[in-house]
Amino acid sequence: MGFKAFLSTIAKTMKKLILLLYIFLLPFSAYSTQNTTLKDRFEKGTPGDFIVTAQEGVYTLLILRHKEKNQLILEEISIPQAHLEIKKVHWQNWLDEKSPGHTSWSLFEIDLEKGKLVESYSINKQSWLYIDSSEFLLSKLLKLPLYKVDKEARKKIGPPPPSLEQDFRSIWNPPLVYSGKALKKPSFEVYQGQWPHDQSIIEDCLIDFYFSSLDPLFPFPHWLEIQSAHYTLTIRAIDSGKGLLSPIKGTIPHRLPTIASPTKRNPEMWTISIQAPVYCQNLKLYAIESNSFNDAILIPFQLRLGSGEEVFMDISPAALSKVLKKGCYYRWALVPASENLVQIRSGENFLWE
Repeated sequence: MGFKAFLSTIAKTMKKLILLLYIFLLPFSAYSTQNTTLKDRFEKGTPGDFIVTAQEGVYTLLILRHKEKNQLILEEISIPQAHLEIKKVHWQNWLDEKSPGHTSWSLFEIDLEKGKLVESYSINKQSWLYIDSSEFLLSKLLKLPLYKVDKEARKKIGPPPPSLEQDFRSIWNPPLVYSGKALKKPSFEVYQGQWPHDQSIIEDCLIDFYFSSLDPLFPFPHWLEIQSAHYTLTIRAIDSGKGLLSPIKGTIPHRLPTIASPTKRNPEMWTISIQAPVYCQNLKLYAIESNSFNDAILIPFQLRLGSGEEVFMDISPAALSKVLKKGCYYRWALVPASENLVQIRSGENFLWE
């Protein structure tokens, strides 16, 4: 082999090695250091921002209804696709007519700081929805770290080139519909997160979020894709916009705490079991003699958290002996700190001896 041929062989080998090294390192360099969370996006959103998705034969309208400090309220309305002519619908008019044909209409209150569902309420059923925050998908999505995907790692149009050949394919973008009109050349920023290892159907799945780069303050992704070796789910937006006003007035209704069971008594401690939503766990406890609030006695206690919404009030009998009169009957009364005019009285009377 001549010297020139030798140099040519070395050059070709180095070129292949560099290309292989690039391919090997791509998974580690595909993400920029820029990261965000869905919580960050909602903090920048504006009440009235909305998106409409199509999934499994159902249209879902999701509205950012209210945002204040760490409180976020979302309004969700679902309707079978067969019940709505999507090309003719005007979302504000449809709302003003009380969303004819809808099958569910719900409000969700979320604590943005903690990333937890605080309350859920069904408008059409006029009742609360008892959804555990851990089962509410958005609760986990809010806190999921999202990393911006570089252009080189974005989904491309068409089949990939043969191994070791340069990729000249164009970047793929989903459709973007704004106020009923499809944009001709939509542009997106893509962020990716990985679902935690929680033994759920989507554990460890990669999730791609496509946010419009034309409106960086818009909170909702226009395309969401969950992918794994055995599972793929795509949620696509078919419309979006701003300034949508709900005909439902006021904020989400709040529940009051309830006394769940009779007092458990032993010489060391008395315990009252309470069912109290997280926003109503700042409580005062009174003992009422002869069922008259004028004789209400403030009772000291220690609050202990149980599972879900269960909380326990632990009361020292020694503390009771200082404020209660022997031979008198009493009834408990709860007063939420946020509702000073509201009393929740127990059904049991107890004799202090």
